[in-house]
Amino acid sequence: MQKLQEAFDARNKNGVYGYNMYLGGKGCGIHSLADIGFEGAKAKRDGQSVSAVNIYLGGKLISQDVEGYSIIKNVPLDIAKLYIKELMVQYKTLALEGESFEEFHDRVLSLYSKPLLGFFIHLKAYLRSKNINLDLNIDEITPCAKVEEYEIFNLGRKIYFKYTNHTPVKEYQGLTNKNPNEKIEPLNKLVTNLDENINTIVSKTLDIQDKRALVFSELLEYIAL
Repeated sequence: MQKLQEAFDARNKNGVYGYNMYLGGKGCGIHSLADIGFEGAKAKRDGQSVSAVNIYLGGKLISQDVEGYSIIKNVPLDIAKLYIKELMVQYKTLALEGESFEEFHDRVLSLYSKPLLGFFIHLKAYLRSKNINLDLNIDEITPCAKVEEYEIFNLGRKIYFKYTNHTPVKEYQGLTNKNPNEKIEPLNKLVTNLDENINTIVSKTLDIQDKRALVFSELLEYIAL
């Protein structure tokens, strides 16, 4: 736990933001009551079993005694600290002045599904590991009642716009192009030296219906650390 806490600094110019972190074992339950919780687990790496954690968000031990939910499972400890760093960067960037992590969670993170939250943290850690400068914060993804298929689509549109400064097509009707004769220009044709995995993710989020990813787990392999 100490190493995870040392992986980031949650300070701003006025002091320290408020958050609670707990580490618990299987059946303990304390991890699920933290703002950010860690449940001890095991993961496989190169055929060997290594120490890992399941990462939880949304617990409220102090205010309401509410259990949190898991967003990432079986993450080796050295990778977990990278994910938590990205989570805290979002907190530091988007939090209102004096806003605790619990309040930030309720105002921002709670608008999105668990799979999107997990995927977004994976994505940001991948971008940092590859030195890819894509200025994207989670609140730029349009919330859509936690419907995963729509979240995937909205994320793809936002990434495409960030790289090109224009939308993939002029007008959508639901998840499809309103004008079937207007084709999406592949992102790697518009952006030089684009990371191949980012191009694949964008393609799979915006492609025609029968090829489009429907759940975030279909995309995780492209940003694995």
